Amino acid sequence: MRSLFSTAVLSVASATIMDEVEFSFIQFIAKYGRNYSSRTEFNERLANFKFINDEIIRHNSESSTTTHGHNKFSDMSRSEYRQMLGLKDIPVPEPNGNTYASNKTKAPASVNWVTAGYVNAIKDQGQCNSGWAFAATAANESSYAINHGKSALYNLSEQ
Repeated sequence: MRSLFSTAVLSVASATIMDEVEFSFIQFIAKYGRNYSSRTEFNERLANFKFINDEIIRHNSESSTTTHGHNKFSDMSRSEYRQMLGLKDIPVPEPNGNTYASNKTKAPASVNWVTAGYVNAIKDQGQCNSGWAFAATAANESSYAINHGKSALYNLSEQ
């Protein structure tokens, strides 16, 4: 009895001469020890792999700061990947009236939140060495004030 891996290789090879992506998929199967239960599942996984491969190529051609590549999730469909992460489709709430979209006005090109009065004064962290806490607190203070009005600009504790 032949292994499913050899069956997969033979089915791809017998259909046509393998292209580069199909060869990468066979390497993926070997690297991650995949076993597919049928030729149909193999073809679905190959289609998922090709889709991800196209996304990787597109991203890598557009970005000079990051490089994407295949990993153990490259044969999953989008819905399988989202389910594995525990992501759920949550309905987007209606705008609450504080957004530019709900006011039907065009958003400005830029906003200086300091001069607009939505940022607290700079705080001295002393020798605390936890600037991340001060930065996170300041971001939350400003975000809350932007969404609830200037009168809601609170001075929260970094502790």
